[in-house]
Amino acid sequence: MRLAADVSNHTGPLLPESFEQMESWGVKHLIAGIIDPAIAYEQLSMAFERGWEVDMYAQYNAMLHDDAFSLIQRCLTAGAGLPINQVFVTVEQPTSISGYREKFDAIWRQFTKARMTFSGRRVQLGIYTSRLNWLSLMGNTSDYRDAPLMYANYDHVQRLDAVLWRQQGFGGWWKPALKQYEAGSDNLGYVLDSGQRVDFSVSP
Repeated sequence: MRLAADVSNHTGPLLPESFEQMESWGVKHLIAGIIDPAIAYEQLSMAFERGWEVDMYAQYNAMLHDDAFSLIQRCLTAGAGLPINQVFVTVEQPTSISGYREKFDAIWRQFTKARMTFSGRRVQLGIYTSRLNWLSLMGNTSDYRDAPLMYANYDHVQRLDAVLWRQQGFGGWWKPALKQYEAGSDNLGYVLDSGQRVDFSVSP
């Protein structure tokens, strides 16, 4: 079992005491959102300097008419010079949107064609979503089952195994890569002693 911390521009630059607290819990993996590439770069750089594994998630928002080119450029800026292994493209919206599946399919094709590389290694593309979002926005398609899955289920259970996935599974995935299990009761993130908010994920 491995633990990861998930941060965004709302978290802000991570403080040393935030890293120290998370490390005391065994966290050594940071996944940063790229809405603000400068903040994401600072977060990821600090984690890498401490010997953490570093990945990203690209927040696709169909309501804001996000395009693949701008999302990819943000990723490249946020991860410049860092050994990013995975970029998770998000499938999540507050409300149902007409034609979302087709829009996302097009975004995914462009990400695939971009063949992003970080530190000389081609990045692996994954999906970040929840069961509710996948069913309502993507019709529970299994077309993406070969992509690594990071899914949100705030059950506060620090576990991810075959038994749990049989209860929570969707989309034809045989097994997920990560489960985001902790985001605080207000869904704004777990509050560290430093006052910074982070989400937590677990991988097998």
